[in-house]
Amino acid sequence: MFRTGIATGLALASALLFTSTTAWSQSKRPRGEVVPSAPAPTRPDASPRVVETETVPQAGVRPGSVERSEIAAIRAHLERRLARVDRNSGVGILVTSVDDGRVWFAHNADAPLKPASVLKLFTSAAALLRFGPDFEYETRIYVRPRLHGERGRSDVWVVGSGDPAIGDPRFAERAGQKGSDLLRAWADTLVRRGVAEVETLFLDDSVFDRQWRNRDWPADQALRWYQAPVGALCVNDNCIDASVLLEGRVPTIRVEPPLPSDWIVNELQRARQHSPRILHSGGAGGFVFSGPVARAHQFESTACADPTLFFGAALREALESRGISVRRVARGEYVESGQDRARLVLRHRTRLADAVWRCNTFSQNLFAECIAKTLSAYRPDGRRSTAAGSWDEGLRVARHTLEDAGVSLRGADFRDGCGLSHGNRVTARQTADLLRVMLRQERRVAETFVASLAVCGGEEGSMRTRFADELLRGRVVGKTGSISGVSTLAGYLTRDDGEQLAFAILMNDAGNDALAVEVCRVLAGDYPSAGDEPGVRRERKTPR
Repeated sequence: MFRTGIATGLALASALLFTSTTAWSQSKRPRGEVVPSAPAPTRPDASPRVVETETVPQAGVRPGSVERSEIAAIRAHLERRLARVDRNSGVGILVTSVDDGRVWFAHNADAPLKPASVLKLFTSAAALLRFGPDFEYETRIYVRPRLHGERGRSDVWVVGSGDPAIGDPRFAERAGQKGSDLLRAWADTLVRRGVAEVETLFLDDSVFDRQWRNRDWPADQALRWYQAPVGALCVNDNCIDASVLLEGRVPTIRVEPPLPSDWIVNELQRARQHSPRILHSGGAGGFVFSGPVARAHQFESTACADPTLFFGAALREALESRGISVRRVARGEYVESGQDRARLVLRHRTRLADAVWRCNTFSQNLFAECIAKTLSAYRPDGRRSTAAGSWDEGLRVARHTLEDAGVSLRGADFRDGCGLSHGNRVTARQTADLLRVMLRQERRVAETFVASLAVCGGEEGSMRTRFADELLRGRVVGKTGSISGVSTLAGYLTRDDGEQLAFAILMNDAGNDALAVEVCRVLAGDYPSAGDEPGVRRERKTPR
């Protein structure tokens, strides 16, 4: 059984290499050689921001027991604070000791509430339990030379794996690259393999189903980055990052990843007003830019309509930028036995541990949804399932996996993997129980889960500024959540005395983040003692 301090899990964050790499098939070269030779990036070591190593509870060693009177004082203060919360709002809180499961505080702990992105904890935990952190997404490229025609003319198959990290800006940034550099590196590989012309670029997206958007997501927000469509072939989080430059009479559009000219329709007009917009062009995909522009403009990341065709367009542009012409792009399933002359020329791998980090630290929705579909697309041993990955089956597998691990999910309702749906329901007790259950798993599973969480006041992630309170800086690691009318926070808190707490705070229609910050400050020991004058707080040490 694994029972170690939160700081230990975070210390191992530096070992979470971003092994989203490309490797030659049938080669003994290290994976990643095809990509420009930047060192594999790592997440910064956050452990010094949490607690000194010698104060971390070790397996079988209980920290100094917190006086019952102090726990009673904490409860009394929180109860007084919650008495001021609107009775029509929904607030569920549970705080337990990581060491022995003792309940420090409970308030509506069994009320089913909307978790928002705290649901990502359930999705990512289920994947780590089912597959382990070393599971790898493997995207493969095959080339089959044409028997008749010019030398160098070939058909190319790209077999998707459901990998959400291809061309992801965060992964690329850590390698000192742009997201589109990866596709250009793939194109360079095909050039070296003698490919000069692609008759048909086949895109095999069969590992997932083709329900791109969850049925619970509002249709009027389909262009927003947080609703990016979910497919087996992804690039740049299935979004374009577009900007407008005023370099002449006609506004100039630049996009990342670069796309073929027939994917971009420029109807922008210079004017005194400024209201540019992006819409889907319909048909085979593409984007229409329209409206008046008076100055340079940076659009919010905009989701594509069809992720497979979007990926194909970005790869086609990368190939053509390297001198490889592409006559046609089409969906097509690669069948091993039927393509006996095809050569496997490239493998691209991303570890589940890295995908979970991107999902939880940055609350990236596409990663959570790909992970949700992955749960049914692959067997526990990592081999393909017979059916395509889907939301319905993936969420069913997630539920069963978590229940088998000891998390009671009676009354819970999973509608998606990221928490965007307003139909999701979990309780504070289920969330806190999940946090404790994950610490009892095999060591590397537990450490990977903890290391995937955002650090309060850390250098990156969703808690860099949100919930960033000086007292909580470095001593709270967790997952934030926010959708309309919902604010949530769940994770682990380390006190000065070494006591570690698992907590879940779910707030529906209960105002802003201030309540969660106050709860965590009280748990850390910042509350009036019995002998203090009203409004006078005890001085607490700032965590190192």
